[in-house]
Order: sequence, then structure tokens, then C-alpha cells
Amino acid sequence: MEFQLSAFSAVLFASAGLAVSSAVIAWRHRDVPGSVAFVVLMALVAVWSAAYGIQLLFTSLGAQIFWDNVQYPAGLLTPVVFFVFVLHYTGRSRFVTRRRLAVAVALPLVASAAVWVPSLRPLVRSGETLELVGPFVVLLPAPGPLFLLVLAYSYALVAVGLGLLFVTTLRTPSLYRRQALLITLGAVVPIAGSVVSYVLGLTVLDLTPIALSAFGVTFSLALTRFRLLDVLPIARDRIIKQLDDGVVVTGIDDRVVDMNPAAEAVLDVDGAIGRPLTALASERAATVAATETGSTTELTVETEGGVRFFEVRASALTDADGVGNATLYVLRDVTARRTRERWFVSLTEHLSDVVTVVDADLRVTYVSPSVEPTLGYEAEGVEGESFLAFVHPDDVSEVRDALSREEADPAQVTYRARAADGSWHTLESRSKNRLSDPVVEGIVVTTRDITEKQTRKRELERQNERLDAFAGVVSHDLRNPLSVATGFAELAEDDPRAEHFERVHSAHDRMSEIIADLLTLTRSGQSVDDPESVTVEDVAKRAWAQVVTDDATLDVCETGRIEADPQRLQQLLENLFRNSIEHGSTGESATANRRDERGTTPTNVRVGPTDDGFYVEDDGPGVPPGSREDVFESGFSTADGGTGVGLAIVRAVAEGHGWSVSVTNGEDGGARFEIRTGERR
Repeated sequence: MEFQLSAFSAVLFASAGLAVSSAVIAWRHRDVPGSVAFVVLMALVAVWSAAYGIQLLFTSLGAQIFWDNVQYPAGLLTPVVFFVFVLHYTGRSRFVTRRRLAVAVALPLVASAAVWVPSLRPLVRSGETLELVGPFVVLLPAPGPLFLLVLAYSYALVAVGLGLLFVTTLRTPSLYRRQALLITLGAVVPIAGSVVSYVLGLTVLDLTPIALSAFGVTFSLALTRFRLLDVLPIARDRIIKQLDDGVVVTGIDDRVVDMNPAAEAVLDVDGAIGRPLTALASERAATVAATETGSTTELTVETEGGVRFFEVRASALTDADGVGNATLYVLRDVTARRTRERWFVSLTEHLSDVVTVVDADLRVTYVSPSVEPTLGYEAEGVEGESFLAFVHPDDVSEVRDALSREEADPAQVTYRARAADGSWHTLESRSKNRLSDPVVEGIVVTTRDITEKQTRKRELERQNERLDAFAGVVSHDLRNPLSVATGFAELAEDDPRAEHFERVHSAHDRMSEIIADLLTLTRSGQSVDDPESVTVEDVAKRAWAQVVTDDATLDVCETGRIEADPQRLQQLLENLFRNSIEHGSTGESATANRRDERGTTPTNVRVGPTDDGFYVEDDGPGVPPGSREDVFESGFSTADGGTGVGLAIVRAVAEGHGWSVSVTNGEDGGARFEIRTGERR
């Protein structure tokens, strides 16, 4: 095997080195579109150049044919990879799919494989001879039909690629037009070399790999000096036509790639193309530059027509592969929306109802200032919290279901909510789902405090109950003494004896007693609006003095002070004392109890404190468990001649204060009435 030294081989080896260098530079920028395709392209050029250079080192036909065969895959695949690169560079990556790539490389791969099969080689090379060109020997293959087909296919791909580059050059903004032009001119060089070698036949040497290395140099220059591929060529006209708002586009290095007239007017800048956005002498531009990708900021602009508000939204521009390589800033005039929002805020500030907006997770995004006088919270402290965090645990499920409704009709729900002071308020809310509304993007909840309304409702219900009791007693209890009085009055007409008139007077006295108790019951349930600080001990002593106690005794322990109406509290205690003295229990009279169960021992009544109120206890037989729920009902009595109103008055006075009352057994087995005022001791 004989060798020859060829200066052209040295050029080819240098060409291979340049191709490798270009591939390395592009690989360092592989995160930008088209760079990977260019790396593959330069790798093929390096193989092509190196194999061609080695081929020219040999003088034998067999050696030159072998190395020529090695070049075929690189040489025939290069146009396909070039076309893929152009698609990426011009923003058409969506057309590059695995199936289309497989179809595109099929013909070059078939031709590359055919040269290794003797029976198929004539389809690619119909003849092979050596020719002396100057001082060295060169292989002169005669092209076969398959090679001519691949050659036509390759020229078609390159021609379409050049057309796309040319169109892109015309549409590219001026800052990046030099890049596009440099790439387009660089791509023309390999085509010229191929035409000189294969079409015109001006030289037997193939200049294509050297020309492709030159293209690699132009690419590297564009990449390093002009920042090629930092931004895909942007169809500026299309953006301007689609967006009526101000548009600013910056590259990776923050330089302004494009800015439409609307943006120039808003930012009050001119000639911004090619300059960093942060370097523009405009505070408005600095506000835009400070907007992070994926977020929004507000820009306020003073104009002759008044203040304008702009929403600045920053978005990453990506290619079809999802690679971000630029930032798009859209400046939208939201003055009308801000005006509506300010009108809405001004309106809600003067509403007594609370207006709340919650997101899909029921987290508060807005609440009107009226939340402070209603529940005692500051609006800033509520926003960001879950709406359900303020709802009574027993009502959470019902409120969640109401707010999560997607029906068109508003949902209404009544529930309890915790105020800032820890108390529970009864609220009524109406909600409307506006999550799909781009302006609201939430569920609007209008809330009204109906605590007082509910209190008045309950008071009215209690009054109605008392009126029902009043009517029942009037129709039943007054009928007996009235009948007695009528009967003895008729007897007195015929026989005017004194005992007949005494029975009439006794019946009238009974009716007066019943009427007095009924009036007391009716008035006792009224709410106490202006309580005073009093001691149970003092009021108990005054009440005891107003009751006929016979030989009963009273023991009062120090109970502290409570908030109450003194007269109503005294009324409550008088009825409890009277119950203990007259009954001793709800079963028999005190006299009978003492006689049958305790001899002549007098009744003792005790008043003392509890953890959350006070108690009144006697040492009588007590109240049977089965009667404890009934003793507070109007008309219930176990004593002869009793009206059954006394303990009903006790309950009415307690409820008028917002207290509760219950009965149980005392320490000595007697009745123990516990009044819970809610004031902890």
C-alpha cells in the first residue's frame, strides 16, 4: 500500500478540526433551539472531512474506495440534518418528529449501505477510476442512478432550508437580522462548493466538507459575537396584530429585541431596540424589568388625561420543545377595571353587611372593612385565612356545602361564627359562585349578623309560650274560682248568709292571686337590657324579707358580684324561697313533710356560689327525677291551691338575663336549683 502527501488532506484535517470546534461551541449552548441539531451537523462534517483527508493519503484504488465508502453516511445525511437545524432555528420544531426523521434519513441510509454491497454498488457508483491531479492521485467515481436521486433529494432539502432562512431574515427584527443574514450566507457556501464539484464539474476534488466547515465558523461567530439563538426569530408583525397592548420582548441578556409603539408610549422611551431594558432612562422601564416571569406588577402612569393604570405581565417565550429563551412583557391598560374596583371598595366600606370573596379552596382573598364592626377582626388579618376557620365546628359541613355549590342561584346558609372576643354570633350568608368570571375569580359571600334578630325571635317565641300558658291558665284555673264565686253569689241571693259571701270573697282573692302571678310571668321573660353589678347575698336577704317564712331559716354564703337587674333577681329568689317554704319539695306541703318525715324541724334554705353562678337549696324531700323537667312548666303544681307559675317565673327571669336554670338534689336530699350566669369564679 503506497502513500502520498497531499496539501489538500491537510486542509481537510483542518476543516475537521474547525467542525469539531464549532460542535463544542454549539454544545455549550445546547439549551437553546437548534444547537443540538447543529452539533450533529458539525460531527458529520468532521467525519466527512477526516475520512476524505485520509482517503487522499493513499494511492491504491482499494484504499481510496474504502475511505470513500466511509464518507457516504456523513455526506448523504448532512443535508437532512441541515434541514432539521433550519426548522429549529426558524421556529418550526413542531414539524420535527421521530416518524418524519425516519422517513427523511431512509434514502441516504439505503445509499450508504449499498456502497458496501458489491451487487448494489453500481446503483451508487457505476464506475471507479484513479486520476492523477497535479502531484497526487484522486478517485473519480461515476455516479449511479441511486446517487443522482439522493443528490437531487439533498439539493431539494437544502433549497427549502435556504428559502426558510431567507424568509426568516426578512422577518427578523433589525437587532438579530445580522445573525440571520450571516447564517443564510454561510449556508450558501456549502451549496456553492457542491455545485462546483458535482454540477459544474470544475474540479475533481469535493469542496463541500470544507465549505461546510466554513459554515460552521460563521455559525460560531454568530453564536459568540451576535448571540445567535438567544431568541428565536419573532414574527413582530403577527404579535402587533394580535395584541392591542404594549409589548416588550427581551433576550436572555435582557436586551430589548422588540418593542411596539404602544409600549414606547407607555414607557416614554425611544430607540430601545438593542439596549438592556434596565439601562433605559425610565422608571417605568425599571418597573417592567423588575417583573419576574410568571408574575404581574402594576404600573401607574401620569398622563395629560389623568392617571392610567397598567398591569405588567411577564411570560417566558418558549419554542415547540418548551425551551425558554426570551421574556415577553405585556402592558395592559386596566384603568377601567381599577376604577370599578375602587368604586366597589368604596361601596363595601359603607355597607353594614360583610362582603367576602373566597377562592376555590374557600380561602379568603378579600373581605370588606365592615368585618371589623361586625366580628371585631381587621380585614388584613382575615384575608388569606380559611373561611371555615371562623365557623362553629357543628356548622362547618353545612357552610362548606353551601359555598361549594355551582348552581346559578345564590346559596343561603345560617350558621354561627366566632368573633374576635371569642363570642359566637349568628350569621346569615348568601353566596354566588363567580370562579369562572375572569374579573372576580372567586365565590362572593354577603354576610349579615342576625344575632339580635335571632335573640328577638327567641324572646318572641318565649312570649308566645307565656301567652299560651296565660291563656291556658285563664281558661282552666280561673274557671274553678269563677264557678265557685258564681254559685255562692246565687245562693246568697236566696239565702244571704255571711258564709256565702265569705266564699265569694275567697274565690275572688284566688282569682286575683292567679292574675297577679300570670302578669308577673308575662313580664319576667323580657330581656334585661341594662344590668347592674349586684351581690347575690344582699338581694337574697331583701327577697327573704318579702316572703312569709314562718319558722324557716336562711343561710347565705358569700357569692360575689354578678351582672343583673336587681328587681328581677329579687323576684327570682322570692319565688325560689316561696317554693322551698311552701312545698319543701314538689310533692307535699312543708307542714306535712315535717310532720310525717322530720317531725317539727323547720325548713332551712341555703344560697351559695357555684363555678359559673349560684344555687338555692333546701333540706326538704327534694324533687323526683321524673318531675325535674316539668317543674318549670307554667301550670305545673303538686300543692293544693298552687298556681304552678312560681318556678315558671324563675325560668323566665333567668332566660331574660341570658342565664339557665336546672334542678337537682341537694347535699341533704332536698331540692337544689342551680342558676348558671356564665360568669366564671
